[in-house]
Amino acid sequence: AIAYKRIFPEAHFTLGDFLLLFPTNVLSDWAQATRQRQFWRQLAPVLRFRFMQFWGTYEGYRQRGEASEMLKRRFYYPNKLDERWRFLR
Repeated sequence: AIAYKRIFPEAHFTLGDFLLLFPTNVLSDWAQATRQRQFWRQLAPVLRFRFMQFWGTYEGYRQRGEASEMLKRRFYYPNKLDERWRFLR
């Protein structure tokens, strides 16, 4: 979302967009899971994935200015990977 906003500055993603897109996508995914007889197996994973997808988009659009060095490290070296690959810098 941060990169998209930078490339297309006129684009937006509001809290209202989040409140509309999150539940509609969850319901659509659950409907597909039901057709595939996977509803109970996919119940929680769909919620987690769609929440993180749309909340991350919302937060990305709220980001102001340049991404901090700490945020860049988090993007490219998640979790403990940053420490394991430190010798590359």
